[in-house]
Amino acid sequence: MAGPTVNVPTTGGWQTWQTVDAGTFQFNAGTYHTVRLEYVKGGLNVNDWQAVAQ
Repeated sequence: MAGPTVNVPTTGGWQTWQTVDAGTFQFNAGTYHTVRLEYVKGGLNVNDWQAVAQ
């Protein structure tokens, strides 16, 4: 199942970071999932990706 497409704003430099919220996902407890970041157009430098249980 595909997640949302998120627009990432220009920060002005490869080492200028900005936090972008990709929204909420729901997974069944006790299961494992592969998360893939796909760049539809352009490129970006990802410093960190974090999943938070709620």
